[in-house]
Amino acid sequence: MIKLLLGNAGEGWAHAETTAEEIVARARNERSGMDRPIAAVGFGQSLVPNGAAIQKISEAFIPIVGTTATYDDVALSEPWGHSGFYFPIAPSNSRIAEQAAYWARHGASWKDGDSEEGLPAHATAVAIAHDPPPPGDGEEHEQYGPHLAERFMDFFERFDGEPWRGSEGLGESEQAGVLLYQEESEGDGPTLREVVKKVCAPEEPPELLYYAGRAQDFKAFYEEFRKSAWEACHRGEMTILGGDDVSKFISDEEALIESNSERHRVFYTPLAPSDSWGVQAEESSGADDESVENGDENAGTDDEEFYDGVRGLVTESQGVKKEPEEGEEETTEEDPKASAKEEGGNKKAPSYAHAVMGYDALNVVTWSLPSVGSEGNVSWARELLRGVGMDRSAFLNSDEGYEKERNELYRKIRGTEFTGVSGYIAFGSGQGDEGDEEGNRGNWLGGRMVQLVLAGAERYNEDTERGQRQHVIQRCGLRNADKPEEGEQCVPVELQRGD
Repeated sequence: MIKLLLGNAGEGWAHAETTAEEIVARARNERSGMDRPIAAVGFGQSLVPNGAAIQKISEAFIPIVGTTATYDDVALSEPWGHSGFYFPIAPSNSRIAEQAAYWARHGASWKDGDSEEGLPAHATAVAIAHDPPPPGDGEEHEQYGPHLAERFMDFFERFDGEPWRGSEGLGESEQAGVLLYQEESEGDGPTLREVVKKVCAPEEPPELLYYAGRAQDFKAFYEEFRKSAWEACHRGEMTILGGDDVSKFISDEEALIESNSERHRVFYTPLAPSDSWGVQAEESSGADDESVENGDENAGTDDEEFYDGVRGLVTESQGVKKEPEEGEEETTEEDPKASAKEEGGNKKAPSYAHAVMGYDALNVVTWSLPSVGSEGNVSWARELLRGVGMDRSAFLNSDEGYEKERNELYRKIRGTEFTGVSGYIAFGSGQGDEGDEEGNRGNWLGGRMVQLVLAGAERYNEDTERGQRQHVIQRCGLRNADKPEEGEQCVPVELQRGD
């Protein structure tokens, strides 16, 4: 049994450091016994307070498994460099940007039935992102969007693409082809509406717009884009390619995008599939051999089983359970109040991609947890006393015992190697040509899976045997340690070879 402690960092991660300090204090308190945190999971946004929380917990030598934060330096802190205790399962911004830029420049073919579709090749591009002003203390807060936009345009140029020059003079960054916007209440910078107008209006607009903003701004962007007074955007002559953060919006607004898909298709790069790849467990989501040999019956759970479970939870959360009559099966009826709360009757759903990342991150910890040793052989008398709070377990009840188990867990997490729902999961060596002054770039896996998805009209998927509005155009990266995806437009990645 694993006990979970939920930490609330507050809106905008305002209380992230305080929460981290409380976790560390609990971990250092011998009296907490089995309630001492031995690992941390989550830390899912690329914001300065999140990075500060990661550093606080790292200073206590507690291993951290990151879920959806993608900023390359989210765990970087001066003067220590990248935290060796932070293990991200998401691809980094640089990994996402490089593969997305290659697709944007060279295209990605896709055949659906008798028709050839996919992402076309583009010669020019612009990237936009939200760049809010620093909070009152003057420290930069947002890390995700501007960095992702700049990395995308940097790689687009490396692949012989041309940054759109019309971006000059409006919300510019140091990287050519990047436009940064702010909300009206945030300062004097250009607004999202002004940026979209700037991109759509000229005689020679860019061929592709890369959206590196946050999900909460995407609906406003999409409305401005498709209702633009200028032909390039209104008629859909410019391609939209989004980053991973728009996953939540697309989950909620699939019907809106479908109704506009003839002119305004949306391509994006989620961190994980929004549905099963249609590949059974033995090929796609099996754990490593050691997990299977150790008798972990959950190792290698079928992807389809995971998605069925999530869909069931969503259905249950959006409805009212009806108590069955004798001889009847339990059913869930639609809750009219819940339906009325959403505009147009549409219900908000969780991001399936983020659910996948959370699931895989927890599996990293559960499959790495060391055995409890002699604790399984305690007498019934001690179990009884423990049940009424009169006996504390010796397992984590001393600093020596706690440090031993924590360090063993760290070692196991560092050596993680299995295939999760989101693809092959392992952690990099922390060394490379790019990074801080010592070449340390953290524990990112360079070959992490990245996928290109088209959100649009509903079509029947033979693999999953149901209609879907999101369609995987191409996957690139490692599905298994020795098996990269074989897409024609995939940037080469290094295979992971066992000893």
